[in-house]
Amino acid sequence: MAVAAVVVVGDDDLPFGNADEEITTEVYAAAHVDAKMAAMRAHRSQIAADGVFFAYPEELVAESWGNEYYILARRAGEQAAEPQPTTAAAPEARERDLFEGL
Repeated sequence: MAVAAVVVVGDDDLPFGNADEEITTEVYAAAHVDAKMAAMRAHRSQIAADGVFFAYPEELVAESWGNEYYILARRAGEQAAEPQPTTAAAPEARERDLFEGL
């Protein structure tokens, strides 16, 4: 019987990603987790099928992978070439809809 172990690390231990303070948008997308995981499995040359991304117990997959996080690069109407400082939002104040206002 094989047992998958999930190792929980602190935010400072992750070799990728951005600090929470930089996140401006959080989209709950648990309904699309199956498609997301299938897409990740399809990229075997980039993500190992036996790696940490697929080691989560099934009951934790939606909770663990159900949110998508974004950082606002520029506001509507601003020139893309101009560097924009990140104005991060507290988790409860983050934007929730990427298409709102379009």
